[in-house]
Amino acid sequence: MPNHINLLQLSVLRKARKMTRRELADKVGISVNYIYKIENGLKTPTLVTLHKIALALNVKPSTIVDLPLGDLKAEMLETLRKLKLRKEALSRELN
Repeated sequence: MPNHINLLQLSVLRKARKMTRRELADKVGISVNYIYKIENGLKTPTLVTLHKIALALNVKPSTIVDLPLGDLKAEMLETLRKLKLRKEALSRELN
């Protein structure tokens, strides 16, 4: 996923809610180090993680992401494709 995250906005939103990185990490289910890396542009989270961050901060994902619609659609389609492949693999394992 291209790095279109408004990193400053993410940090500002977290601080405005008086949340520590630890509190956000606990709500999202990721490490404090990963939150630090996201906020500092060292890592780019998955769409699922971005959605969890947005929920934890009580904002829409679009508040912390700046993706052109075409890019977002492509990312969503790729995520769906991967989920379908995973579902098929799990189905084969169960049979």
